[in-house]
Amino acid sequence: MFVTANNPFSRLLTAEENAARQRKLREAVKHRGWPFLCGSGQHFSGPWPAEASLLVLGPDRDDAVALGRDFGQNAVVYCDADCVPELLLLR
Repeated sequence: MFVTANNPFSRLLTAEENAARQRKLREAVKHRGWPFLCGSGQHFSGPWPAEASLLVLGPDRDDAVALGRDFGQNAVVYCDADCVPELLLLR
């Protein structure tokens, strides 16, 4: 899954607030024992700033939904064993 903790419900937060939220997301993922890679997500043509994100390996669909909701996200990108990415809308 690809997830961020930044800017919950599309409400732009300060860099400091987003960094604190992202640390909590990393802690939550580590606590569950899922390996992850750090990255960022940004639309190529929009003014919205890049968001620190995690590519998390291991969660099932229900875990992905729960984690995204725990961090106030509108959606997460999920991929299972078939390797086809799917946008899961959470609101």
